[in-house]
Amino acid sequence: MNKRTTSAARMMGIGLIALSMTVTATACGRSGPATAPAADGGLASAPGFDGNKITLGVLGVTTGALAEPSGTILEGMQAYYKALNDKGGIDGKYKVDLLVRDTAYDPAKVIQEYNSSKANVLAYTQIFGTAMTNAILPDLNADGIIGIPSSGDGTLLHQPSIMMTTAPAEIDVINGIEWATSQSGQKNARVCYAALEGALGASSKDALYWGAGKMGLNTGTSVTLPLDGDYTPQIQELRRDGCQIIMTKGSGVVLTKLLSKAAEVGFAPQWMAPSSDWIPSMKASPLAAYMQAHLLLVKDATIYGDTNAAGMADMMAAHDKYTPNVTPVWLYTNGYSSAMALTSVIEKAIASGDLSRKGMMAAFNSTTALDFKGLQGNMPWGAPAVRAASSVYSVIGIDVSTQTGQKIKDFGVEGKTSKGYTFQNKK
Repeated sequence: MNKRTTSAARMMGIGLIALSMTVTATACGRSGPATAPAADGGLASAPGFDGNKITLGVLGVTTGALAEPSGTILEGMQAYYKALNDKGGIDGKYKVDLLVRDTAYDPAKVIQEYNSSKANVLAYTQIFGTAMTNAILPDLNADGIIGIPSSGDGTLLHQPSIMMTTAPAEIDVINGIEWATSQSGQKNARVCYAALEGALGASSKDALYWGAGKMGLNTGTSVTLPLDGDYTPQIQELRRDGCQIIMTKGSGVVLTKLLSKAAEVGFAPQWMAPSSDWIPSMKASPLAAYMQAHLLLVKDATIYGDTNAAGMADMMAAHDKYTPNVTPVWLYTNGYSSAMALTSVIEKAIASGDLSRKGMMAAFNSTTALDFKGLQGNMPWGAPAVRAASSVYSVIGIDVSTQTGQKIKDFGVEGKTSKGYTFQNKK
């Protein structure tokens, strides 16, 4: 087999038709309702399961600057669950509804929405954002409710209630600089960092400089980027420091503003970012030529349309049927594959005959790998202490003539330095 085929196999092996958008709030106590016995000898009802239907929670962002990335992830989830419901639902008989709440990316609001929805959901299929996840993390763990964060913060990887469905951002930045500096003539290039303010930006910066130290790289400055504001001072600092390769982490909104300012002043280093920072609107950006020349993406995933991935045909069919107007960038793929992984845990709990909080957690902890069918690198799983990130990644170039604005530049690369990285500051 050639490298493309064998790498696809390695990435796979590592480690509603009526979808409800309910927004009403229901007050509940901390522990939620108890599991009720089944009258007919079937599965007992439980929070988020009424004996016939499974309800999953979404704590997303539907308004403001972050609505685009949050919504794109949710569209991928919806496509998966709608296709599943068309086949009868989970285990062929339990259809899925989504209970969607807007957190407005406000920690106080996410706590409120969590408390008002938790009694009515089996698990949370999306919690958008690192800060939002951290705001409710103590309660998730105490309540024993599984949640999928739309966050790459590796400090969440070993949390009991958290299902990470992508390699953490810390791994992305180490892999990104490892690849970039391995290219011809780049070993001594000056490596710098620019990130959105907050916990994820700080932990990714620590990882980048840790990795650079292990590789003996020439490192320079790092700058912090507010969600709002003019990035002229940051660009000037990066330029003055002679930065040649700049790893970034934030969001598509932040990356677009950063590259716009760089292009405006004629600053053209090699920019690198996790694929999670590429949002659909960037494909139609007037920055297209600049991005094609100066931006690369890195992620433990392939791109939409890669039929070497076993799960791609099903995802493409679901996209075309249910969300044909959505540009299926990595965020969409992650939403779809996250729904796939959560479904596999629910199926395992059903097989054990217990959809209670305790039954779900037992199924979660006994899952040996999160299998994304080649859409993303599989995550070695199990009890919190043994969970690990996928170890291969792809480097993705920009080509706005394609459906997603992306093309594979290097596929199935084995991360070397990142294998030695550990997440020390677990929250």
